Amino acid sequence: NEKTSSENKEKILAALRSTIVSSTYWRLRNSAITQLGVLLGNAALDEASIAAILTALKKDKSWIRANEIRVLGNTRDLSHVDFYIEALNDPSDRVISAAATALGKSKSPKAFNALAKLVNKPSMKSQSLLSALSGLKELGDPRGFDIAYKALANLNLPRWRLPTPIA
Repeated sequence: NEKTSSENKEKILAALRSTIVSSTYWRLRNSAITQLGVLLGNAALDEASIAAILTALKKDKSWIRANEIRVLGNTRDLSHVDFYIEALNDPSDRVISAAATALGKSKSPKAFNALAKLVNKPSMKSQSLLSALSGLKELGDPRGFDIAYKALANLNLPRWRLPTPIA
């Protein structure tokens, strides 16, 4: 909060960054990433935090990678756009979804074409389409309307559905 001294804030951030790049249990590292994102909000990440996240991204698996991408994406920093586009080819649907949303938030000129291409990527229950739509929503490009309308109008498209209880 505003009463925390800048010295203590830096100690807290340093501890979070240290945890993120450590080899501790992944859920603890994931929590540290979330807390770092909460503390910094939508502000630009400092160089040390970016370095910690980029280091962790090289070794982490889907759940934690997705969270790292989410935190980077909330900054709307254009310098990570090529990484987000590359992450659209990750084997994890969770990572693809985070990358698509981050790409949309970046408002990059490269975003629309990459997200439009993602629409046609084969996936279970149209997960790639859902990720693309999420990214297009964040992008706010009016060309995304036609993609969304076409997806909603296709009644034969496989979709995620909640099970209906049988009484």
